[in-house]
This record gives sequence, C-alpha cells and structure tokens, in this order.
Amino acid sequence: MKFKLFWKEGCPMCPAAKNVIHQLICSGYQAMEYDLETTEGLAEAAFYAVLSTPTIILLDEQDNSIAEWRGKVPTFEEAQAAASAWQMAKA
Repeated sequence: MKFKLFWKEGCPMCPAAKNVIHQLICSGYQAMEYDLETTEGLAEAAFYAVLSTPTIILLDEQDNSIAEWRGKVPTFEEAQAAASAWQMAKA
C-alpha cells in the first residue's frame, strides 16, 4: 500500500498536501511525490487521470485505487483512517 501525491508549483493547497504526505511517511507509510511540471510527473498523472492539484491517491499492492482526494487535501487522520480501513477489510 502506498500514497501518491501529485502537485505543482504555485498550487495554493499543495504545501498542505505535502505536509500530510510527510506526516504519513513519518508514521511508516510509503509515499511518492510527483511534480506535474516534470516529464515523469506528467506521465504518472496521465496514467491516473489527474486533472487537478493537489491529488492524493492511496493504492494497494497491485496499484488499484483504494481512496482518492482530487483537488482537495485530506487531514492526516482521514488519510490514515482510509489506509487502516483497507488493511482491516483485507485481513
């Protein structure tokens, strides 16, 4: 399970999204960040049909979407709860 954050420079909500991702990393979750102003970021965003920033997607081990926040920022607690709910449902 991992989180993916899609962001770009000048996005007013992206710093808050980055903060949530960093909190998740500090809590032991895997997370990746993609800058939409890079080729890699645009390619990854196209794959997940990202149209707004910030976008945070929670993926399972097969890269299937578990939860998505598009154009908004979840709280750390909301993101953690989504991950925990999926882990409990899987068990």
